[in-house]
Amino acid sequence: MRIRRRLIAVAFAACLASAVFAQQRYSGYFHALSDLRAARWLLDHVPGDWVRVDDELNAVHEIDGAIDEMRRASIDDGRNVDDHPAMQERYDRPGRLRDAEAYLRRARADIDREEDRGETRGLREREAGRIEGAIRFVESAISGPGGPAPAFVPAPTTMPPPASMEHPSYLRALADLRTARWLLSHVPGDWVRAVEETDAMREIDGAIDEIRRASIDDGRGIDDHQAVDERRDRRGRLGDAESYLRRARADIEQEEDIGDIRGLRARAAEHIDGAIRFVDAAMRF
Repeated sequence: MRIRRRLIAVAFAACLASAVFAQQRYSGYFHALSDLRAARWLLDHVPGDWVRVDDELNAVHEIDGAIDEMRRASIDDGRNVDDHPAMQERYDRPGRLRDAEAYLRRARADIDREEDRGETRGLREREAGRIEGAIRFVESAISGPGGPAPAFVPAPTTMPPPASMEHPSYLRALADLRTARWLLSHVPGDWVRAVEETDAMREIDGAIDEIRRASIDDGRGIDDHQAVDERRDRRGRLGDAESYLRRARADIEQEEDIGDIRGLRARAAEHIDGAIRFVDAAMRF
């Protein structure tokens, strides 16, 4: 019995190690899985009397195809298709569809981080085709011949919603920026940071401050970061930080530069681009 328990424990540890290795090796695909599920949930879980148009159903079909492609390549985090990140849910049709499109574009950027080689050769191209198909269907649903009117309109309130609720892409950028900063700030004990890494953190802080000054804030501390596969090698860790910075850069591009936040997008982009340049420079040493 004792030997059997040991064998089970060894097998479990091997499976766990294999799963961790896969998530480290294909982090872009795993991020894409999460973003695809978020887009799918927004399209599939709609207000009760909202009748979906064909374009929305076709987009869900393309998303399912993209998820299936990854799972066939043994890239799977074991989560249910309805498992999605926390988000600010909109009930107006255009807003909800635009949020779904933003997650799809993030997923598209996620897979571009992956190399097309080895046992996953061809996967990136197949994923891109599926995701771009889903984006086209969502765009068609937004701009198509109207579709049904929004099925549900929230009751009017006396106070306008806070800016953080109106700008989900900036909130996602905040989360990505904090994660990049954490990877640069919390390093292995004997890792002496280069000047470029410190400069990158300064630029990240500048981008976060710009967003917060516009009253866009999720109330989380600077060290509150997304779950990451921590790498202890310098180049891998810096590469992950750069990936989150590029995600943040893509996040803010989803926002319109209008109204009382005019100019914010350009200011935040300048800081993020600066952080990317400093991380790139640090990786060359």
